[in-house]
Amino acid sequence: MKLKEALRHALTAQELRQLTTSYDIIGDIAIIEIPPTLKKRQKLIGQTLLKLLKNIKTVAAETGVHAGKYRKQKLRIIAGEKRFETTHKESGVLIKLDVAQCYYSPRLGSERLRIAQQVKKGENILVAGSGVAPYPLILAKHTPAKKIVGVEANPIAHRYAEQNVALNKLQNKITLLKADISKAKTGTFDRIISAIPHKGVKLLPIILNFAKKGTIIHIYDFAPQEDLEQPARKMTDCKILRIVKTQQVGVRRYRVCVDAKVL
Repeated sequence: MKLKEALRHALTAQELRQLTTSYDIIGDIAIIEIPPTLKKRQKLIGQTLLKLLKNIKTVAAETGVHAGKYRKQKLRIIAGEKRFETTHKESGVLIKLDVAQCYYSPRLGSERLRIAQQVKKGENILVAGSGVAPYPLILAKHTPAKKIVGVEANPIAHRYAEQNVALNKLQNKITLLKADISKAKTGTFDRIISAIPHKGVKLLPIILNFAKKGTIIHIYDFAPQEDLEQPARKMTDCKILRIVKTQQVGVRRYRVCVDAKVL
């Protein structure tokens, strides 16, 4: 049974039209957007979702977008256990995190695998904005890469990343640095993933410091639906290989990944 159907006798017709029926599941926590007009009904909505999703222990409502230096999201618990920490499973790896303190999107799981499928044996890979380490973990688990270095400025996300590397027993392939990518000290790489879309292609001059001729770059940015190539046009010293629409983030607005090769 779907959420709207489960609430059809509890909410008015107008309230049902305002109800957001999509939600994210991270581990045993469901995160849903509650419109301001339904705030008084949030407890009912949360308890209903808890009953529908048997493996869910907590329902949290979004109270704001990802914002601030570390892109944290404001959440409030509306049903179930009062905690934000959980362990999520993605593509055979375990990812422990606090959903209110660390950015992580389960909707990017297929995108991480898309990049993993391109990795060749012996590659050294840099992940800028590695967060709780979903990219490093997936790359270490599913590719013949030699070494993956993750750089993350958020100290809480970095701490969880360290736990996740140990949890998945991937210490031999992953190195983690707690630093802003603009201040990180490391070498050059065969492949670089810049998972910091709110800065996007503006980071390219910094990213190129870790690149060499032939390095493959995957850089995330935001673009309007009518012009998904907008970020790519701002990139220099690179050959654009492809532009991939990865996730809708707003009305007619998408997160895109620009795959490029350093000239």
